[in-house]
Amino acid sequence: MKTLHYLTALVICTGSSTRGEDLKLPDGTVFKNYSVLKQEVDGLKIEHADGVAKVKRHMLPAELAAKYKWDEKKIEEAKAAAEAAKAANAADAVADAKAAEATKKEEEESAALVKKLMEERRATAQQVGPCKVWLAFILPGSVDTAAGKRAGHLYYLTMENNSGKAIKGIVRGTVYLKTFGDTPDETTFSIQPGGTFEVSFGSLFGPTKDDTTLVFELEAANGRVERAQFFTTPALLAKELLAEKLSK
Repeated sequence: MKTLHYLTALVICTGSSTRGEDLKLPDGTVFKNYSVLKQEVDGLKIEHADGVAKVKRHMLPAELAAKYKWDEKKIEEAKAAAEAAKAANAADAVADAKAAEATKKEEEESAALVKKLMEERRATAQQVGPCKVWLAFILPGSVDTAAGKRAGHLYYLTMENNSGKAIKGIVRGTVYLKTFGDTPDETTFSIQPGGTFEVSFGSLFGPTKDDTTLVFELEAANGRVERAQFFTTPALLAKELLAEKLSK
């Protein structure tokens, strides 16, 4: 029995180490029930009642720090590396902020330009029967032909029903470049009062350096045909392509 008591006491003393003690730092931080997990270059990694933490050497109580051997050169190297990383992060943060500001400014300028160009287009609207119609934009695209799809351009027009009642019918479009003409595209439509309808017409020839003429025909349900022409110059085309690019 005496031997058993002796062994029990020995186990208790050996297993206590720093477990059960509190580690108090100069700044008032207290880690309860701590134990040292390992020594690192510039401090100790500890486990405590609330988890795991690292305590830098200069924050350790003198009596605890004295129990370990420290390599001053490695400590200075680690400090320099940390400061360099901090400076790099700060520089990255400044660069990111400037980039975000530049992006925001570019987006605001683009939005303003798109709005201006859209207003300019809408201002060119023609009254075609019960609709206001204007050339929205022109984009490179694929055009359906009897032989299959071919590279060309698509002319988009916006129709706005300002007649006060629902309308439906057929729209046809033919794009002409100088003496060249394309086969007309034909689309049925239905628009509620105040609503809009976007229609596109394909062209294999344009746009080029030449002026482009788009002949637009609207055939209402009563069979009446209204016609309008839209002219696109290279300068106007450049604006249209820019606006569409910026609006995406």
